[in-house]
Amino acid sequence: MPDACRPGYGDHVHEEGNSKPRRHHRALLTVGAAVALFLVIALVLARMLITGASDSASDDGPGSTTPPQLDTAWVITPSEAAGTDAVGEFILGTDNAFTGPPFITTDEAWVALAGPEDARQASVVLGIDPQTGATMWKHDVPSGLCGAEAVNGAVGCVYRSDDGWAVLVIDAATGEIIAEGPATALASVHTVSFSETGLLVVGEGRRIALTMVAYDGSLIWQEKFADIPGSERMFDTFLQEQMNGEDNAEPALERPRWRTLTGPHVLLWSTPGVAVINTETGDVIAHECRRATASEDHYYCATDDGIVRHELDGTPSWTLPHLDLVSPPDTTPARPVAVDAQNQVVAVDWDSPQAQGPVIALELRADDFRLPPLAGGTPEHYTVQGENTLVALETTSDAVRWQLDISDYLGSDVVAVGDVLVIDSSPMLGIDANTGEVLWERTTYIGLYLHVIADETLATLGFDELARFELP
Repeated sequence: MPDACRPGYGDHVHEEGNSKPRRHHRALLTVGAAVALFLVIALVLARMLITGASDSASDDGPGSTTPPQLDTAWVITPSEAAGTDAVGEFILGTDNAFTGPPFITTDEAWVALAGPEDARQASVVLGIDPQTGATMWKHDVPSGLCGAEAVNGAVGCVYRSDDGWAVLVIDAATGEIIAEGPATALASVHTVSFSETGLLVVGEGRRIALTMVAYDGSLIWQEKFADIPGSERMFDTFLQEQMNGEDNAEPALERPRWRTLTGPHVLLWSTPGVAVINTETGDVIAHECRRATASEDHYYCATDDGIVRHELDGTPSWTLPHLDLVSPPDTTPARPVAVDAQNQVVAVDWDSPQAQGPVIALELRADDFRLPPLAGGTPEHYTVQGENTLVALETTSDAVRWQLDISDYLGSDVVAVGDVLVIDSSPMLGIDANTGEVLWERTTYIGLYLHVIADETLATLGFDELARFELP
């Protein structure tokens, strides 16, 4: 998240390295990543242009050429939140994962990182009142990262102290420090995950450790990636070579993303591989896995052999040949959705397993920038998006509930807020999740990445503001 080119919340990257697009052929790598960056920039520019042309728009009437602005309950800037002009931007995500929640949420507080303008590095962690936008508490966390999920109402962070890395665990409701201490086992920090066990820290480079530290910073266990069989599948040079133009790049964990599994297990997905980690024991299983789709006590992978279901110990339980997975959203659990080589959504009995036949064909771009299907919403209100069509699936099967032409919109992610699906397009659309009826259109210039809290509240975070929306 310190990187300005981080894809938007809900963006997804497959083994080829593309963020918005999903594709399993290595030849499309460059195209995919370029499209990801293009979409983020295009969406921001579109919002800016719409804003400039729509200051007078205030209703949804037939004569209105531009939809009105989406209402906000409150908006707060980084300097307002921190109480100082020395803090000039929010950090887009707290754990430095490639995609994921842009900030941490509990019932009592929203927790975000912020730092100096253009530094792309945190200096403070802030607790924000979700109802008013007022700052409830603040702690200094130089170069800090925090796990993206709160645990029992607490937030876990690591930061740079005078003597190295240190751990800070905070009560999100009050800002009280629950635990803290030096983490002398940490040599570097790339991304973190917080659990009841402690803070799981991934270091920089394949020779650096995967380390679990307790709330007081003491070492629980440590494993080097180089000693974990199959972990080489998690390291790549794509972004360094294709996006940064580097020659002779060293393989790196370029696109790490976290997924929650049952019990002490967590899944670390970094295209084109995954690691299933038992946070209590330090047991790690790593293998190739594209479009990792986590479903609590098991997960699915796209492979050259088809779709493979894996159990928590990494054991494959079955394979569906000749099928691929669409790119899953950043939510857990996520539903697997199968597509064939003709980009047809294929209904599957996922318990059998047995393919039951195609249900709908999704069109893709005909030019070089091909955008394969992307899943969105929640398991109850699940969608698959092609180039011009949004398809909603039934809750208990892969049958089509409805489809909607979205060719007139610069589409992005789809999130579910109660029974309303919101497309982060330009303009933004609100859709009845049960019928597919378009309920409203709104423009917004606030924020970059959407976040749904407790299935009922929509917020957004950008470098310059954190805002809570009020939906029509």
